[in-house]
Amino acid sequence: MMEPLTLRYSVQGPDACYIGAMKYFFDQYYNFSVDEKGSFHIG
Repeated sequence: MMEPLTLRYSVQGPDACYIGAMKYFFDQYYNFSVDEKGSFHIG
C-alpha cells in the first residue's frame, strides 16, 4: 500500500523559535494580500 519512507530531521539554528513566533504573529495579525488604497506602507 505504501512505499518505504525515509525521515530526516532538519537542522535549525538557535533562533528558530523566534522565527516561528514571528511567522505565527504575522499569520494571525497581518494580511498582506489586501489592497488598501490610500494607506501608508513601509517595506
